[in-house]
Amino acid sequence: MDLDFRKNAKLSVENCILIDEIADRYRQSFSSFIDGLSQDNITKIDWWISALPGKNTYATDLFENFCRIILVEELLRKGKVIEHVFVDSFFLEKIIKEVFKNYNKKIAIITSSKPLIKAIYYPLRRYFRFLFLAIFRFLVCRIFYPAKICKIKKVILIDTFILKDSFSSGEFKDRYYGEFEKYLSESEKKTFFFIPTILTSSLVPSISVEETLETIKKLRLSSKQFLLDEDFLKLEDYFYSFLFPFRFFRFFPKKFIFGGIDFSPLLKKVWWENLFSDNSIVGLLKYSFARKLKESGFEVTAVIDWHENQSLDRGLDAGFRKFFPSAKVIGYQGYIISRYFLGQIPSEMEVKAKVVPKSISVIGKHLLERKKDFPRGVELVVSPALRFPYIHEKVCKNAHETFTIFVPLSYQERSAFTVLDYLFIAKDFFTSRNKDLKLIIKAHPYGFYGNKFISFMELTGLNQIFLVTKDPVSEIFRNVDLVIADESNVCCEALANSLPVIIVGNSTGLTFNPIPSSIPGKFWKLVRSPDEMINSINFFYSLLGQEKQVFEEELSRLKNGFYEPVSQQNVRKFFGFGNPVS
Repeated sequence: MDLDFRKNAKLSVENCILIDEIADRYRQSFSSFIDGLSQDNITKIDWWISALPGKNTYATDLFENFCRIILVEELLRKGKVIEHVFVDSFFLEKIIKEVFKNYNKKIAIITSSKPLIKAIYYPLRRYFRFLFLAIFRFLVCRIFYPAKICKIKKVILIDTFILKDSFSSGEFKDRYYGEFEKYLSESEKKTFFFIPTILTSSLVPSISVEETLETIKKLRLSSKQFLLDEDFLKLEDYFYSFLFPFRFFRFFPKKFIFGGIDFSPLLKKVWWENLFSDNSIVGLLKYSFARKLKESGFEVTAVIDWHENQSLDRGLDAGFRKFFPSAKVIGYQGYIISRYFLGQIPSEMEVKAKVVPKSISVIGKHLLERKKDFPRGVELVVSPALRFPYIHEKVCKNAHETFTIFVPLSYQERSAFTVLDYLFIAKDFFTSRNKDLKLIIKAHPYGFYGNKFISFMELTGLNQIFLVTKDPVSEIFRNVDLVIADESNVCCEALANSLPVIIVGNSTGLTFNPIPSSIPGKFWKLVRSPDEMINSINFFYSLLGQEKQVFEEELSRLKNGFYEPVSQQNVRKFFGFGNPVS
């Protein structure tokens, strides 16, 4: 048996299933393991805005590599013969060698890591690029488009992001909280201020230097109210934040044993890859921003954090909890995501350090089942699904005769192209059923792979059988019968729209299945091969007449538990207001 842990390499179906089982068994133990790193650093903000304590399984591969090591250990314990292991990290190689040594086994490990010069160059290039963009934005805000004096001092702050298309319609359109303001009075609206992060991250297509001037100009002219970091921070705040990588050398990981295995090489890998992280620097700037608001005489009554427990979240939450201790700091998790996204559940050390919100808001009653995993000191509450108001609107689906399949691709390139590979392998099936099936595909609007996607569709001929669309998902759902996706939040959204879902499993490692375990499996299928995908398509296609109607009615009832309605009462309660005066 060979094991290939390189990027985009494939594991056997059996090992993919096993690594998912390992993730289920060890996710809580792993969280406790990472939490143990924080015991000696609980008062150090530099530690908390780093990647090491965060458990962000999308931003780092620490948990996935942890599961790979356990996979190797379990295969050896079962007596399996492993002849070769392929890795692209000498950190991973070191631990695997130790595991084989523990079992008195020899192994040939083939390592194809980046050349040292690239491993050093790319993080430094990202660091200096961010420094330039941050100072450039600061100068633009202070010189070219200075802020007006804010006379309102008692405020409610809403954490959000400025994306490339935030002003595509001319006026600011928030992607995260919907149109909550229509439920507020004019006087109440005046207390709300967005505190945006203008994205220059490498994680999503971001706002370029050329677009910065225009973006800030639009922010200044917008009818919405904004408080920008750049309007309050001083150069010394930037200087202190920019020096973070050099201060973080003192946190270089030491030997750390779990289950008899020294996992410190994996921690060193994450330490180095995120040493010059712009996310950590933004986290420090958010922390300083809270302090500056306090010094400027603001009274912050509430902060709504779009909570993913990233470095910038912990910086923001730590700042407002320290400098505005009486403010309600609410972490709004306006999404449904895989249980393998470990950062969504705060740890005991994070609660003790006060770097997470006082309460976490989820968007459905059934999501409260996670409460058992939450530590003491964090309140878990249900709030309206502000991003998904249409789910409870009575909208009739458009009549269509042809069975229509919609494929929304994830923003992560690896996941998106796994789905595309399945579609290409099944091309003959789709071509033979061209009279029975209509096929629609949509690339993620914030995915980096746009040009690759277009080229792939053209080279494989999939563009001849799939309709490529950019329409909003809520509109597309009116015209489809089945959704094929991977780890996208769209999976749960589809189920709430009475649409069955086929999830394409990850053939390279963990499958970040976003569907909660409480949703019955008859409404969705997890497939690990193109043949299984075809069989599942045929299964859902075969649902006809009354059977299909009963199926859709059962799905429709599920949405009430996973997407809290967006109503005047729910919205006002979420923001701490009573019933409006009639």
